Parts: sequence; structure tokens; C-alpha cells
Amino acid sequence: MLKIGNFQIPTAWIDSYNGLLCVILGPIMAAIWMKKSKSKKGDFNISQKMSLGFLFLAIAFAFMIVAVMKTGTVPGEGPKASVLFILAFITFQSIGEMCFAPVGYGMVNKLAPAKYASLLMGVWFASMFVANKLSGYVELVISKLGMLQVFIVIPVCLLIIGFLLLALNKKLEKMSDGN
Repeated sequence: MLKIGNFQIPTAWIDSYNGLLCVILGPIMAAIWMKKSKSKKGDFNISQKMSLGFLFLAIAFAFMIVAVMKTGTVPGEGPKASVLFILAFITFQSIGEMCFAPVGYGMVNKLAPAKYASLLMGVWFASMFVANKLSGYVELVISKLGMLQVFIVIPVCLLIIGFLLLALNKKLEKMSDGN
């Protein structure tokens, strides 16, 4: 049961929350990127925006780690975590996705050779399909390793990849300018 106080939140509302955030935060994120692009330092480049997205995703998983620590590592046993942890997770996940998903589309369009642009955009979408398909197997991993361990490994991997992107930022920018 998803409750805040005495109010029971319908599950459909939780399912719709990400879409609602995209509608609400889309113009806000666009305004932030526009303001950043007009500042003295200029806009973030592709790898910086993707790194920022990974950071927000790692923060999202921090809420899940706290939720698991409050409730116990075995699902269904012990007290239930507040729905606010789920809402915080979805909020930061949505912000993270808004940092790297549109940038990824633009990156494929910018860096792909013209005759392969459509094909490579299809590869981008196919990779999301594969990732979503594999995410279904996370439950198997959780049952073997434990929920807390998985929720720790995911943000650690996100942070490592984010910091690698930042460390390789100049090299990646130089490579993308060559196109």
C-alpha cells in the first residue's frame, strides 16, 4: 500500500509520475541549458551533460539504498519504506535521464557519418531496448546478491562511468570536433 499519512496513492499515479516530471521539468531543463549556454563559460559539452546525468542517477539510487536500510534487505519482511523514497528516486532518475537522453540523440546525430545517421540512431534505440530487457533480470541478481548490494553496485558503476567521462572529457571533445 502506498500511503502518505492517511491518503492512499493509487499505483497508476506512481507509474505516471515520470511522464508528469518530463512534462513539467522539460521546459525548466531547456531554460537551464539555454541560460548555461549564454553564460561566460558556455554550455556543458556532451560528456559533461552525460556525467551530470549519471550523477543524478547515482543520487536516485542513494534514496533506494536508504529505503532498503530502513526496511531490511529481504523484500516483504520488516516495515515498509515510505513512498517518498520512491518519489525521490523517480524524480532524480527523471532529471538524470533529461541530462543524457536528449544529449545522446544529438550526439548520434552530430557524430554519425551522414549515410549511417539513421542506422546509428536505430542502434541507439536498440541499445535502450536491450537495457530495458536486461533490467528484467535484475531481480535474479537481487535474489543472488541481495537488494542492498545491487543498489550499492549500480550507483558506484554510474559514478565510475560519470567520472571516466569527465576525465576523458577533453579527449572526447577533441575526437568529436574532428567530425
